[in-house]
Amino acid sequence: MKSLLLLLVFFAIVGVQAQKSRMLPDYSDHECVRPCEDGGEPMVCRYDFVIETYQTMSKACYECASGNVTDCLRGHCITANGFIRNVLSVNRIVPGPSIQVCEGDTVIVDVDAVMAMTEGVGIHWHGILQKDAQHMDGVPMITQCPITFGTFQYKFHIEDEGTHLWHAHAGVQRGDGMFGSFVVRQPPSLEPQISLYDFDLPEHVIVINEWTDQPMDEVFAINNMGNAQTSGFSAILINAGFRYRFRIVSAGFLFCPLRISVDDHTLLLIATDGKPFVPFEVGSIDMLSAERYDFVLTAVREEGSFWFRATGLGACAASGTEGLAVIQYVTPGNNSATSGDLHLTDTVIVEPEKTPAPEIKGKVRSQITHLNSKPRGFRSQILSMDALSEDDDALLKKPDHQFILELSLNPVNNLHLFDPDLYPANSGPYATASSPQINGISNRLGPVPLLSQMDEIPKGHICNSSDLGDNCIGDWCECNHLLTVNLNDIVEIVITSPIPATTFIHPFHTHGFSFRVVAIDRLTEVMTPALFRELDEQGLIDRKLHLAPFKDTVALPDGGYAVIRFKADNPGVWFMHCHLLFHAELGMAIAMEVLDENGKLPPPPEGFPRCGPFSLPEEHEEGSDTHAHHVDSGSSSHPHVEHDSDDKARTHFSNSKKYATEVNERRSHRKFHTKMPSWVLPVIVSLGMAVAGLAIFSFVLWRQQMRRNRMDVWVSQAYHGKGGEKGWDPNDADEALFVSPKKQELLNLTR
Repeated sequence: MKSLLLLLVFFAIVGVQAQKSRMLPDYSDHECVRPCEDGGEPMVCRYDFVIETYQTMSKACYECASGNVTDCLRGHCITANGFIRNVLSVNRIVPGPSIQVCEGDTVIVDVDAVMAMTEGVGIHWHGILQKDAQHMDGVPMITQCPITFGTFQYKFHIEDEGTHLWHAHAGVQRGDGMFGSFVVRQPPSLEPQISLYDFDLPEHVIVINEWTDQPMDEVFAINNMGNAQTSGFSAILINAGFRYRFRIVSAGFLFCPLRISVDDHTLLLIATDGKPFVPFEVGSIDMLSAERYDFVLTAVREEGSFWFRATGLGACAASGTEGLAVIQYVTPGNNSATSGDLHLTDTVIVEPEKTPAPEIKGKVRSQITHLNSKPRGFRSQILSMDALSEDDDALLKKPDHQFILELSLNPVNNLHLFDPDLYPANSGPYATASSPQINGISNRLGPVPLLSQMDEIPKGHICNSSDLGDNCIGDWCECNHLLTVNLNDIVEIVITSPIPATTFIHPFHTHGFSFRVVAIDRLTEVMTPALFRELDEQGLIDRKLHLAPFKDTVALPDGGYAVIRFKADNPGVWFMHCHLLFHAELGMAIAMEVLDENGKLPPPPEGFPRCGPFSLPEEHEEGSDTHAHHVDSGSSSHPHVEHDSDDKARTHFSNSKKYATEVNERRSHRKFHTKMPSWVLPVIVSLGMAVAGLAIFSFVLWRQQMRRNRMDVWVSQAYHGKGGEKGWDPNDADEALFVSPKKQELLNLTR
């Protein structure tokens, strides 16, 4: 049996391509990639993202497969691990274009999906909080309709400094190549750690991602070039004596944690997820999907080349998976030692000897293997970070809400995966197959986007574990999993993972907020929400409420818990989910709506796209309703929850037929607003009959008048002898009926 197919892709913006495309630029020379200066004018930074299916080692690579490294650097040549596979690319590069701007700039991205996408596409700007631009968060069916074909424009103001990323947020597109880096720099007066480094170069932004092409023990790829012999190694050039800031982004989508290190060098950690902390020196960094770390590498050697290593942990550890790049010292005379502008063409790359990784000198910055097994009293190394910013309301005030979320893999009869009659979850060769859930609920995105069309969600489609309603069949529950808070509430979320030693450490990500990590631990017993509450009531949950570090993605240890806090100061609907791609896609996700001071959600921009299901109308029935949310009164029909716990109500499931009926009933409501009262139809029929009778009566009167007029004419003709040959017959009964007494007297005189 083959092992999991896996490849890690590193990418640095090096600007060394022999040729570049004018039609599909990589934006490495974009005008917004600039030093950020005090007093500098903010810029409007425009990008065109063309999404299409493309191929690695394509015609654009010429003789790259034959070992011509120059051809491997050509524009639109995606080498990956040196083998052919289809990719979903932006501007025909993987990773996609790097957005590098200054704080205060405005970013405009025009997305053009040139091929119809079966699930549609949306681009999430991971780490950009989107205050005042909530509809630009890029999550299909949460903040927008999916882009299925054609164009869509994202536009937002940049306020969130630091190292971030962008990636597709639909289906498995992120794993097929739709991701890239997003860096926001500050002017010197606002950058708190500028004295710690000499250079912060665009080419020292490195993106890491798995690659599902070859078995995991085959290759990693670094800087978009694999360590397969066909594509060579990537190189990072430095000068002796200088300090370089590196920005590392983990865009992974599988569970393959990474340990980052540089042979014979230590790393000075200075920031994570875009937020600075008190710096300290380590020998390596452990990272999970969606995390970012910034470190300073001091070029302490005079010359030589050293391995930049990405060592696989977790599911990747058994195969010894490792990605490599070369840290190359530039000898004096090959380049300006003060410019920091180094190119591969300026020097000859010398590969280090392929020896096992040396013993790391210094601390291991680990959140994977060094989480303690004691039931309490241990602080992970995440909590050893002290934020540079002062304590805020999230730490100083008592939370208004505490939500307990259990992230678990449950062997339930998920109808998207199993059939309880034909192949139930607990039978057959795949008896261990499980469904990723939060509090026993599989999240299912709705038929319309929550943020822009909340009032059109069918009744019962939204739920949480305190209000399941008709959302379960047997042991499986599914709905649009939603929590509700008000603007500026202090929110504490407790995330738990039930079973230790599962090897799964869930990277939990929140959209719309950076949070404080106030507690994290791993137990040796089964961790449940009930156990957490018991420990908390006994005062055994030790919270760090002073200088707790900021994150937007936290590693939840298996069999443990993490406690995060934030102030809900960003109105909107924000997705929260495990960042392992298949976990989120199969239901390990939840959304939180933050209502403004009027109890409403932010309105969509003018002309914002709308979408929804369609079916031909059916006969309207009573009893239907929708999730009447913020329309008119601004009140929410779903309950206000203080604890979203693991207590599960099991009822019957809102099946597809019932769901379709609800949608049709909703359309009927939208057309008629209310059902027609029973007395209306008889009144309409009576009025119709009255009008018809009046019309008939009027016609009879008109006909009588016409006959009288004709009689007058004929009488006159008879009296004056002008009746013609036939004349007028006074004995005609029909005509006689219309003769008045005066006229009859006249007629008698003529006989």
